[in-house]
Amino acid sequence: RDYGANRAALELITAAAMQKRCVRIDYTAMGRKTRSQRMVAPYKIWHFRGSIYLVGFCHLRQDVRIFALNRIQAVENTAEAFEVPESFDATAFMGGGFGVFAGKPVRLRIWFAEKIAGYIEERIWHPGQTIQRNPDGSILYEARAALTAETRAWMLGWGAGARVLAPKRFADELQSEAERMVARYRGC
Repeated sequence: RDYGANRAALELITAAAMQKRCVRIDYTAMGRKTRSQRMVAPYKIWHFRGSIYLVGFCHLRQDVRIFALNRIQAVENTAEAFEVPESFDATAFMGGGFGVFAGKPVRLRIWFAEKIAGYIEERIWHPGQTIQRNPDGSILYEARAALTAETRAWMLGWGAGARVLAPKRFADELQSEAERMVARYRGC
């Protein structure tokens, strides 16, 4: 992403995080498309896969949330001080999924065909992943991960070279999505 237009906001948020001061932001959530004003304690600036995020305690939602920098329309510093709770573990908070979205982790088991196995083995896709090589060259990938839109997109991106073995509900969801995709392309 080009963050040239967001430079001033990033500088204000970074300074507030260092000074442990809350910021007031005007934010448009992707799903809602409506602008809201929020008071946020900026715990961390997170650069992930080419995007920048603000991780912080949202006073409106009374919870730690992730805000995409490009969806912050305005930032205002405040005099309200904050402390990051000792119980907050940024690595654990941000490591539950295959991307930015968080959720309750489940045991994910995926079979990958031999032609894809090398791509999977050469990267750390998720903290705590394990990979077992099978005699035929395929692999069994396991991780405790949240089943988010990003996890679905990651899986669908491997096409027929991957198959979810567990949890079954996730496999069923991907099968339904694949059937909808086939239907969309039928008759093209």
